[in-house]
Amino acid sequence: MTFWKISAVFATLLYAGFAAPFETIYSYLRARFRDEDGAKRAYFSHVGLVGDLIARVVRFPVTSLRLPSDGPVLRSLLRATTRAQLLLLNLFDPVPGVVVRPETEKFGTWVTPQTSSFATATAATSHVMLYFHGGGFVNNSPDACVPLAKQLIRAFNAKAKITNRSDISLSIFLSQYPLCPESSFSNILDDCFEAYKFLLHRGYKNIMVAGDSAGGNIALNLISILKSEYPDLIQPISAVLFCPWVDPFVSILPKNFPREISRNNDVLSLENSRYMASKVASTISSEIVRYKLSPIDWENSKLASSIPEKGILIVYGGGDILRGGLDFFVDKILHTTSPPSLSDSSHLIIKKRYPYVCHDFQIVYLLLFGVAQHTALKAIRDAAEFMFNTAQA
Repeated sequence: MTFWKISAVFATLLYAGFAAPFETIYSYLRARFRDEDGAKRAYFSHVGLVGDLIARVVRFPVTSLRLPSDGPVLRSLLRATTRAQLLLLNLFDPVPGVVVRPETEKFGTWVTPQTSSFATATAATSHVMLYFHGGGFVNNSPDACVPLAKQLIRAFNAKAKITNRSDISLSIFLSQYPLCPESSFSNILDDCFEAYKFLLHRGYKNIMVAGDSAGGNIALNLISILKSEYPDLIQPISAVLFCPWVDPFVSILPKNFPREISRNNDVLSLENSRYMASKVASTISSEIVRYKLSPIDWENSKLASSIPEKGILIVYGGGDILRGGLDFFVDKILHTTSPPSLSDSSHLIIKKRYPYVCHDFQIVYLLLFGVAQHTALKAIRDAAEFMFNTAQA
């Protein structure tokens, strides 16, 4: 197995250093001189050469090397990439004053302002975000979300400073949950519910729920479970979903697929999304639980139960393979008429769609430079503003 891991790393490095830059430059030149409808030129104006390059490199192990997303080789590759990112953050931290504290229990990792202590962080008046990482329920870890969490805290607390609300600050708890197929989808939801109860036991009363990709799926399920099954518990005040995996099997394809941007430029391929979804589905034995896996198929009453009191923000890219399902999902929530209270509550559901950018762009582009990073930071600032508004409402 070590041989295959080394081979995968070597092949990816070769591709990243030689083939991917050539492909990006070639694609850019074609966009400049042979793009009849202007779509490719628009793509590069929003993503840039660096954004296109990194998307190709991220796709390469799955689409070209055919590594299974739940396999040990790709998991090791992602762990190594995450460690490298954290090492760079430690050496060149773009967000001073925000620290990472591993939780002594099994539930996850704290990311907090340096001025916060655990004593103040557990005060009933402070705000905490419970964040679930993505990875199709088969891969990844909370560590991959540390750069995003740091930027969210910086943007949130900067907003508090500008508005003279020093009494409001944010800490983020990155939840650790088991992965499929070693564990089951039901166990994942149970562990995430336990993470929520862990925060309640620590004294938090103002809890936001968030997640990216599969983590967004968890966030929706958790809110629905809390509202329908545990109404006496303190409920989340709001939610932020980055590129949520609401349509795991990609039952609704983007318009003009495959003659559009996401077919060859998104970090998440159609085949890989369906592969991961099938792996997760194989761990489900109950139709009730299977229903939870695809929020796009939820009935109106269950959709209504997934919206927190102060609203939900859904962020995704116009180059995301999931955007067809996400457009449909948001419209479905907005046009829900049962319960009646939702029919006049469109202000509770906010959609932010950023043109041409890929799946999980707020993480993929964050440690880059140029227009791609600018888009990622813009999305993070928009999310922080929504979080701040719900925190002080």
